[in-house]
Amino acid sequence: MEENPKKEEIKVQDRRHFDRDGNVVFQNEEKATFPQNEAAEPPLPESPEKLDLIAILFTYVHTALIYLGDLPDPATNSVSQNLPGVQQMIDILDLMQEKTKGNLTSSEGKYLESALFDLRMRFLQKANIIK
Repeated sequence: MEENPKKEEIKVQDRRHFDRDGNVVFQNEEKATFPQNEAAEPPLPESPEKLDLIAILFTYVHTALIYLGDLPDPATNSVSQNLPGVQQMIDILDLMQEKTKGNLTSSEGKYLESALFDLRMRFLQKANIIK
């Protein structure tokens, strides 16, 4: 039995990205400098196109068309039907129409109304309720 086993030396390298004062430290140990006004948030990059309500509504309409089997699913590139999914998209669009009543522009209102009518008719045809 050994009384004094040989201990291996352990070397620890500090990989923290902050010093004791909370300043950012880079690989070459330089401190980062920040603007004096720390409360101000950096400006957000501008989006290339302005997002409007019709673009948002279109995402639900497009999803409903995929669920109807009228368009291929972009993830699988296959066509399949999901009638409960279509009903859910119609319900969401119907709720949006109800909650935004009186606050839509004429083009937004016309788009939503015609999209709902078209989706309902397609749903009834696919569910074999009408021919």
